Amino acid sequence: YKKKNEFWAEFGVRIIKTPELMRIGKKFDLSEPREMLEYLVLKTWKKEISTDWENTKNARYCFVDADHEDKKAIDEMDFAMKVGEVYGTLKNKPSEMKDFINIYYQSKFKNKIVPEDAEVNFLVKELKGIIDTDKEGFVGVYEDKSYATKVLIAKAITKGAILRQGVGTYAITGLDVEYTYPELVSQMQEWGKTKTEPIYAKIIATVKNKN
Repeated sequence: YKKKNEFWAEFGVRIIKTPELMRIGKKFDLSEPREMLEYLVLKTWKKEISTDWENTKNARYCFVDADHEDKKAIDEMDFAMKVGEVYGTLKNKPSEMKDFINIYYQSKFKNKIVPEDAEVNFLVKELKGIIDTDKEGFVGVYEDKSYATKVLIAKAITKGAILRQGVGTYAITGLDVEYTYPELVSQMQEWGKTKTEPIYAKIIATVKNKN
């Protein structure tokens, strides 16, 4: 830095790892020119300093907004409320709980199916297990735009109109075609839009049959 020439020929920033830095970090006031310059210099050190808290990779430090913790707490609370909202929609509705759990199993390629005579306590326990281990998956399955189609598939499997072969392969009774789960969902959605495919009408009739 030259007194008569208010520009730096070179400018560097040193990070000293202290207990205070590791506990509360270092604040940068970006309205201050020097701290803004320090911030911009440190941002170029991408291998060591991330700008994305959710994707720090191997970085040792990360830049976050001053209110990051507050935002994080709010997001976590909002998500917890969303989980509670979905659970509240399903609870005390054994049929809907059963459909949801079966769809979750299918979406995760688990070779499991809820017994037709499953009691409410069993269903609640299964839902709790999903929430405890996979909250994102719990909400994601319920909010899936293909949920209604997947409910139909789950019911058709229970009725035998759709056969599950192993973990990830499916066949429709009366057709000599094998589908992956995503392919089956796509096919059922296509038939659902046109409603002209006889095999689709047969699946619907089988699902609606109470016997």
